Amino acid sequence: MNLKLIPEWKDGLKMYSVQVQAVIGSLCAIYLAIPEKLQDKIEMWWLLVLFMVLVVVGIVGRLIDQGITVHHKGRSDDAPADR
Repeated sequence: MNLKLIPEWKDGLKMYSVQVQAVIGSLCAIYLAIPEKLQDKIEMWWLLVLFMVLVVVGIVGRLIDQGITVHHKGRSDDAPADR
C-alpha cells in the first residue's frame, strides 16, 4: 500500500473532517483529565451518542466541497484530481 498525502494537506486545519476529529480528541482528553467523581456523573450512553454524532458529522464534512483547491502544474483546471 502506497500512502500519499492529499495535495491540500497544508490546509488540513480548514477541513471540517479534521476539525471534528480534533474536537473528538479534545473531548476524550478532557474526559480523562477530569476527576473520577465527575466522570461518574456523566452517563456513558450520552458520551457514546455524542461521539457517534461527531463521527457522522466528520464523514459528512469529508464529503462536502469546502472550496479548498490546489492548482497542479502542467494540468488543465478541468482535469480530475488524482487521489
